[in-house]
Amino acid sequence: MGGVAVTVTGSGFVSSSDLVCRFDATVVSATYSSPTTLSCIAPQHIAGTVVLEVANNNEDFTSSNTAFTYYGIAQYEYSARIITLNQKTQ
Repeated sequence: MGGVAVTVTGSGFVSSSDLVCRFDATVVSATYSSPTTLSCIAPQHIAGTVVLEVANNNEDFTSSNTAFTYYGIAQYEYSARIITLNQKTQ
């Protein structure tokens, strides 16, 4: 399973080469669409549920515990939970 485009909605997303999605321990690049939308490609995985988190900097991941379920060929589901990134100030 894998290879499906996943659209993530939330807030605080920034256009960055370090914008990523993490499906359990597997990190994949994400594509910035807007401050409230990004997309990424789900990596290969056996059927089952994983946790989906995102990060603007490939380091500080969200902790929303959003479930993403791999069912079988071309069948996926993820919860409607909104993922929000808190921007750090330096």
